[in-house]
Amino acid sequence: SGVPDNCADAAEFFARCGFVDGNEVIDLCADLSAFAPKEEYARGLAEAGARVEPATIADVPDVCRFMAAESPGWLRTAIARLDAGDWGHMLLVRRDTEICGCIQTYPPESRYRGANLAWEGIYGANLGGFGAVLIAASCRGRGFGEGMCQAAAEYLVAHGASHCYIDWTSHALVKLYSKVGASICRTFVQFRKAL
Repeated sequence: SGVPDNCADAAEFFARCGFVDGNEVIDLCADLSAFAPKEEYARGLAEAGARVEPATIADVPDVCRFMAAESPGWLRTAIARLDAGDWGHMLLVRRDTEICGCIQTYPPESRYRGANLAWEGIYGANLGGFGAVLIAASCRGRGFGEGMCQAAAEYLVAHGASHCYIDWTSHALVKLYSKVGASICRTFVQFRKAL
């Protein structure tokens, strides 16, 4: 993600090489050992006529169109997960036939590992994770994100995850992820240099 904020020597090295401080990026982790989904979020989804369910192969075209329209940068990861045979660990928020959101989950048995691979040495082989957390712009502010994250954490627990790692995010999303018990565990600075 960048240079860890606890590596002062590394930051000084890049500064000497002409790099300048850029964005701050954070990672969060939640201990899922006592996780229980909060009913209020499931109720909010139901009242809005929405539900969270795993994506199927039949959903590939619609999910790709959704991601291309809402956040094209995530499309490459979605295709990589499809290629790895890991598509079914993506959860969708649907309202009728409309896709309102998606979240890529990384349970311990994932073939496409994401942040799990990097941090399971610290958190154990049962580490799970979130990636590509996305709610359509037209559906934001209705509690869909909270409901989706609750369902995703429940999904990870059901698939044997002891923790949920959420990498490469921002302070703006800490409140959302704190609802599943996540807190900041690492901070990075992305140094930049014009070439």
